[in-house]
Amino acid sequence: TYSVFIKSGLGLNGKLSSTKSLLTIYTKLDDNGAKISCKAIHPALTQPLVNSVFLSVLQPPGVPRIEGYKTGDVISVSDTLTLACMSRGGNPSAKLIWYRDNITVDTSFSSTDGREVTNTYSFLVKPEHNNANLVCEASNHVSIHPLISHVQLTVFYPPNNIKIIGPDKGKVGETLSFECIVGPSNPAAELTWVIDGRPMLPIAIWTKNVKEGFISITNVSITLSSQDPDTRSISCYAASETLRDTILKTINLQILYPPGIPTITGYKKGSVLREGDILKLQCVSLGGNPFATLKWFHGLGTDREISALTTINGNGVSSELIILVKRSDNEATYKCEATNEAISEPFRVSIKLTVFFISSLVTIKIKPKFPKNGDTILLTTHTGSCNPMCFVHCTKNGVRLEMQNEVFEAENFGKNIKSSIEMNVHPKDDNSAIVCQSHNKKLNKTVKQKHIIRVL
Repeated sequence: TYSVFIKSGLGLNGKLSSTKSLLTIYTKLDDNGAKISCKAIHPALTQPLVNSVFLSVLQPPGVPRIEGYKTGDVISVSDTLTLACMSRGGNPSAKLIWYRDNITVDTSFSSTDGREVTNTYSFLVKPEHNNANLVCEASNHVSIHPLISHVQLTVFYPPNNIKIIGPDKGKVGETLSFECIVGPSNPAAELTWVIDGRPMLPIAIWTKNVKEGFISITNVSITLSSQDPDTRSISCYAASETLRDTILKTINLQILYPPGIPTITGYKKGSVLREGDILKLQCVSLGGNPFATLKWFHGLGTDREISALTTINGNGVSSELIILVKRSDNEATYKCEATNEAISEPFRVSIKLTVFFISSLVTIKIKPKFPKNGDTILLTTHTGSCNPMCFVHCTKNGVRLEMQNEVFEAENFGKNIKSSIEMNVHPKDDNSAIVCQSHNKKLNKTVKQKHIIRVL
């Protein structure tokens, strides 16, 4: 559009004039950087007057494109992946930003020819990058919404984590279950059970999808028999055929067997011990897995555990108990218990001892203690507890007295003999010596006691 304005000057009517020109341009992309000049020509000028401007046409950037990887390609762990994001056009130049799973990872970009912007992102590939979504975003302040391009990564890597869930001990007859969990990996691992060096078919194998790839799971059951060795080997193999890599996990399963019924040696039922003897008892239990734990108990009614020396040999275990025999051991029970994890109740064996002993004292009593001439006195003696029963006789000044005997139960399951006699005393009996003897034939021991009669 061209317009002429005349103002306060000479125009056609002979006045001075001012001229103004107004130019309207409808810009196109190609107009960016175009030079617009206004030139004034006048007869009074030797050279035209010129003024110029350059157009800057604002525009959004072009859709970014990604080079270096396309969705569906396979990369491996430890690879270095370099991706280039490029956007052409745009005024001002585009700002390019890389995102990985909505997290900003690179904001550096540069322009090569003034018309194209590039952002190069390099990284070391890791397992967690599998299925990662990489987005390149292009924008400038003219953009209504950012323009994006994206790729989804496929990363192959072998499993590096494997575990077996299951018991480490079992009893004969039990059926035990084990589960092997492997991963994550991509692709899914192939799982195999090996029991005692032999492949075994699983009950089931299945996989679980996770962001990083796949978790592989399998289970197996075995029934324990008496023919099994003490320890069984349970192995799970995880193979990645694509990557030619295999890992394994092995656990050892201990088979629990009951121990042998214990036996006690060193004493035969009915044998006789003497007070003061040294008795060595040995409790032996053969076999079992693990070997038995042996415990000794002693008691009459209430058992009391006692310590002993335990020895392990090639076939089992033995425990030796050394006893200084006391009269309290008569009719006492010594018990040995054998137990391990394969049984709920201990196996027990016991012996009952027979101990011969004699009381160390014979008691003599006279009633009245100080008789008078013509009194009748009662002479009584007690042997104390003996096993077997002691025999007693008394003499007066060397002459044997005919006494009445009574037998009573005594401590430590022995017998107490009470002997008594009535006598008349006279002055001639003063200072008479009463001697009583308690004799145990089995022990061939005799205990004596002397008493002097005083007659008032």
